[in-house]
Amino acid sequence: MPPVEQPEGPMETAAAAPKEATAQSASTAAAPAGPTLSDYEALKRENAALRSELTRLQEGTKRKHKVVKTTLGSKMSHHVVSHQGKISRRHMRGTASSMASAEILAGLFTPRETVPERLLERLDDPSSHVAYFRGKQFALDLMSLCEQGQELFEKESRCLHIQSPCHVFGDIHGNLDDLHFFGENVWSKGIRLTPGRLLFLGDYVDRGMFSLECVAYLLAMKVLAPAKVFLLRGNHELRDVNSWEDYYGEGSFLTQCKDRFGAERGAYLWEVVNQLFDRLPLAAVIDHDIFCIHGGIPRPRPGLGQIESIQRVPVAAAVSPPYPCEDPDLTRVAYECLWSDPAKAADEAHMDARGYGANPRGSTAQCFGRAAVEDFLAEHDMSYIIRAHEKTAEGITVSKGGRVLTVFSTSKDHHLGDGAMSACLLVDDARIEVITKVSAAAGAERCC
Repeated sequence: MPPVEQPEGPMETAAAAPKEATAQSASTAAAPAGPTLSDYEALKRENAALRSELTRLQEGTKRKHKVVKTTLGSKMSHHVVSHQGKISRRHMRGTASSMASAEILAGLFTPRETVPERLLERLDDPSSHVAYFRGKQFALDLMSLCEQGQELFEKESRCLHIQSPCHVFGDIHGNLDDLHFFGENVWSKGIRLTPGRLLFLGDYVDRGMFSLECVAYLLAMKVLAPAKVFLLRGNHELRDVNSWEDYYGEGSFLTQCKDRFGAERGAYLWEVVNQLFDRLPLAAVIDHDIFCIHGGIPRPRPGLGQIESIQRVPVAAAVSPPYPCEDPDLTRVAYECLWSDPAKAADEAHMDARGYGANPRGSTAQCFGRAAVEDFLAEHDMSYIIRAHEKTAEGITVSKGGRVLTVFSTSKDHHLGDGAMSACLLVDDARIEVITKVSAAAGAERCC
């Protein structure tokens, strides 16, 4: 309500009226007199009362249209676990808005099953999920893992540096049974809760009938724990090898992809996985003392250390067949890392002055003798070389004066007999321990 205007003319007239007005005629004296000062004061009080009432009404209107925040019906609480294992529950007090925000945030971080977790859960018992592993969803999940894995491998150097304790594994070759054995005995609490690290030296596919599952298993662990799981490249992580259907038959990785998902889709999935293989590191060093690789040490290059030459191999290198842009000499470095073997004792005399020679596997490979091993270890101030690549019925062999250890982590598909064993190595500071899976046949022979 606008303020009440003050009276003008009547007050001025009353104040200016001459004394002669008292002598006017009776008819004029009988006329009503103008407002007095007391009337003005009364009007002022009334105006103040109206202002007060207006203020009260305005406040009432605000309360009537006030936005009221809803209070959550359930109480927010948190659990406190003491060192003695006692659990206490405490209610959290706060405003309705802060409690609502807390509930929304809690919903955002509610654990949901991720692709790696779903795969690992189903790989624990693949026979119960046959439809999944032969269906479109598995292919999509594996491609998702490859995409995530590529990002991780592109950030890693071609020669990793790892701290012990670290379990080191050799060839897997599609043997899911032996991979499960190591899972039950090395990372039985899950990869995130497992102390130390895992290093796999390559050859995940071909020969065995579960190449796709083994790749999925290892990639899932890598994505879940990228700082604990490390995957190197083997010679079977090359297109020219894992597409050799005539030689490996149904054990060929390409054949398994096509049999599982059809010729076109299977070939597409095979290529996606191989693009991931192109990005796998080639070597690793544990505790600055143990050199790990799939095949063997590359020849020295003029003015370039052997590990430095490995580091110069491109992050994405197809190798065999190479991409058109690949440097031929660096492609040769990768070949030597993936294909080389320690020379047999009888062949030591045929090595060249630096300790290298021809390999029966062919021109893509080489052999390295005792002199090459001693020079490499002395040059880099290391003690041992751990590698894979060669089958062995005992799961582990030692050569070159005890300086080279070959580990093989599959007991199947290599014509080694029913008594073949698979192994891994535990590197823990200054110790190297062997963990072996003994087959039932080998166990029976030992008992006898």
